[in-house]
Amino acid sequence: MSLKTESQVLVELPSNYIPEASRRCKVIIVGSANVGKSTFIERIEFGKFNEEKSKEKLYRVISRKIFEQTLTVELVEKSLEEFTDEENGLKSQETRDVDAVIMFYATNDADSFKEIRKGLQYIQRKTPPNASITIVGTKADTKELKVDWHDVDTFAEQQGFSCFETSSKTGVNVEIIMQDILEAIFERKFATDDEEILVEQPIYATTVLTKEEKPAVNGYCWMPKISLFSFFRDE
Repeated sequence: MSLKTESQVLVELPSNYIPEASRRCKVIIVGSANVGKSTFIERIEFGKFNEEKSKEKLYRVISRKIFEQTLTVELVEKSLEEFTDEENGLKSQETRDVDAVIMFYATNDADSFKEIRKGLQYIQRKTPPNASITIVGTKADTKELKVDWHDVDTFAEQQGFSCFETSSKTGVNVEIIMQDILEAIFERKFATDDEEILVEQPIYATTVLTKEEKPAVNGYCWMPKISLFSFFRDE
């Protein structure tokens, strides 16, 4: 009898195990023109500030380690007009897979903050109800602040949003913002009740034994949880 037989070996997986292909999310970055959307995306991607403004709306795919697992992130730049233009703008079916929205205004441009406040209802209408929204003020390094942080904080608190100020030039808060958003997405999408199922259920992998190998004793065993008192219940 050949020793090259197949056997089923129980594989213990990490408690937070999620198949790699499913760890993907989409983040839309939206705001008025010239508020720093593309420079923020490039700072996230390359870790440095690019003086030249992109002529096209950016679409980037990056990877980030969240809770020791790799998350693939789509960063999509959009203008406010694409949301507010009911006739020619984005349709809800185009944004149904969005996990988070970052609404940008420039700290040295009061009108840009007014615009995102007006555009909020359109964004909420065209994105999934569970998509998180974060308010971010760019150009925090400027000496000509035109938007009072207290007003932003009050607005964000009323809506239940997180809010930050950042500078793509200096890098302040850039990674912190992404980390905060991606951790929230990960906990909502992947660290669900499925975690308990993955811990409780056996995962089998097929292996082939060679002549030099001896079958290992499988120390793992899964059994349904049966209450001790169930044996004493009256039928």
